[in-house]
Amino acid sequence: MDWNFDTPENIQEFIVHLVNELEGIGETDLLRELKDWRDTFFTTSTEYFGELLVITKQLLNNKPKLSRTDIKNLKRLMLTLEDVLRG
Repeated sequence: MDWNFDTPENIQEFIVHLVNELEGIGETDLLRELKDWRDTFFTTSTEYFGELLVITKQLLNNKPKLSRTDIKNLKRLMLTLEDVLRG
């Protein structure tokens, strides 16, 4: 499934999907990072998206055994977040 990242809600839904996928493959370190991000209160949207961008890059660099579609969506999310942060 190709995810649409045009709203924070859609991004949040993808993160929930990703958490479930990471749990399914037993990836605990990156899973903890995502869960911590999801449960953290951020004071600005820049902080919110910036932290998610860092985690997204960690996921892509560590190459967990996610599906090709999830990897492709992670790359798209990374590009979307970079665009948002550039303003």
